[in-house]
Amino acid sequence: MLLTLFDRIGESNPQLFREIKGRFIYRNLWVTFICSLIGQFFLVLSLSKQTCISYVDNECAQVSWEFHWQTIYRVLNWILPLLLISNGVYGLINDVAQEERKGTLNFIRFSPQTSQSILLGKILGVPSLMYLGIALAIPLHLGSALVAGLPLSSIIGIYTLWVIGCSVFFNAALLYTFQYSHKIEAKNLAGGGCFLAFLLGLGYIGTIDFAFDWYNLKIIQCLTPAPSNNYLDYCQTNGLNWQWFFLPIGNQPAVAYGLAFMTVSIAAYWHWQAVNRRFCSRHATLISKGQSYWLVASFELWLLGFSLAEIKPVAANNFGTGFGLLFFLTPLFLLFVAFNLTPSYQALVDWSRYKHLEVKNHKYSLMRDLIWGEKSPAIVAVAINLAMTALIWLPWMLLWLQKDGSDKIQTPQLLLGWFMTMNVMLIYVALAELLRLTKTPTWLIFASTGLSAIVLTTGTIWHLAANKLPLVQFLLLFSPFPIVSLALGGTTITFLGLVAQLGTLSLLTWQLTRKVQKIGASSSQSYLTPSP
Repeated sequence: MLLTLFDRIGESNPQLFREIKGRFIYRNLWVTFICSLIGQFFLVLSLSKQTCISYVDNECAQVSWEFHWQTIYRVLNWILPLLLISNGVYGLINDVAQEERKGTLNFIRFSPQTSQSILLGKILGVPSLMYLGIALAIPLHLGSALVAGLPLSSIIGIYTLWVIGCSVFFNAALLYTFQYSHKIEAKNLAGGGCFLAFLLGLGYIGTIDFAFDWYNLKIIQCLTPAPSNNYLDYCQTNGLNWQWFFLPIGNQPAVAYGLAFMTVSIAAYWHWQAVNRRFCSRHATLISKGQSYWLVASFELWLLGFSLAEIKPVAANNFGTGFGLLFFLTPLFLLFVAFNLTPSYQALVDWSRYKHLEVKNHKYSLMRDLIWGEKSPAIVAVAINLAMTALIWLPWMLLWLQKDGSDKIQTPQLLLGWFMTMNVMLIYVALAELLRLTKTPTWLIFASTGLSAIVLTTGTIWHLAANKLPLVQFLLLFSPFPIVSLALGGTTITFLGLVAQLGTLSLLTWQLTRKVQKIGASSSQSYLTPSP
């Protein structure tokens, strides 16, 4: 039966069969079984209490064992997923990096298997022994949870979040490997990735653990408040009013779990798309322009859901959740998307020279190529993403007038603030693409360092702007958060800043167009052009 199962795996996914065949040898299987069972034995033994219930001649004749099942469940609730994440990430990075350096991964790329089949075989096959060890501990985890009184639905929900979360971590590990395997040794790369995955895994598992405990405790306290406490006031005014598109996620665990499941699933999907693109071509952008539109739309709709549900009046000194998500988190996310849409230098050269030759079935359209093309400059696609973000958030901006105490920032200022944010984003993208065209291999380091310096110093500038210094307010208009300058007032400064933004953007766009046309000229053109 086992041989038949392996034959079926080999037919459906040869890469998975190759990985399992190399690992499922008798020695490895015995070590996995013994380590898992011994670990569970010592865990149960350390979390149990021995009590003597009868004595004979001053010696204990009968012993009663008391097992702390809830504690066993809680400990396993942390150990199992952290072992799976950290060891799985280390194994994947080390295996793929070594194959990348030896060249065997390039050989696999030329096989008739699809990239999805190869990557799925890696994700399922490389940590297969770890999967087996964790599976041997699942009966203890499940049994301790049921004995401790946890509902089966909650346990299944935790397992599904573990699985989806691991898919995100493993896809990110593969992406990390494809990005840096040619620069860093496999062991160092795997060690750094494992440490980072462990830290992020602590946050992810801690969030799951806290959320399930929070719902189990707070909802009981809110539904059956004691006369001597004020839990009822807490439930009516604080955490249990959390909503997403007016769906109650604060007091409905099923709705909150559905949102968490959807969020992590979408994150896993986009990581999977990026890994597939980078596996097929190391020089390809992480996402295509068409994918970026869907990515930005899904992320902004997800953020908007938390903002529309704001039911409290916003005080004059409190801009609300939506304000922070739109004007502070969204610009950083869009900059990340924009930098990952920028094609390589050679791709820009090829596009500039041969773009009209790649069209076969229809007439060439420059605008269509700028919107959808893989090798064209990204500035038009970024502008579309910015405009789409404004369209998604327009209902929230219009509803801003309905909030009491919103006289600090009015809807026209919000629209102007987003327009100026768009200008700043496009300026940054134009600068990044000009850096890309300089043949500098460290262009991304320069761009990232410059952007990080701008973001980190914005807080200092904002603090200085509290004194309403005109120069500081003007500089804020060129930071990723120009809305801060608008909130501080100053019509003249805002007008001058807007003119300066548009002038800078026009100059950079003209320079970018000129640069692309220059690199697009054939190297032999200088010999064919008559000298003056």
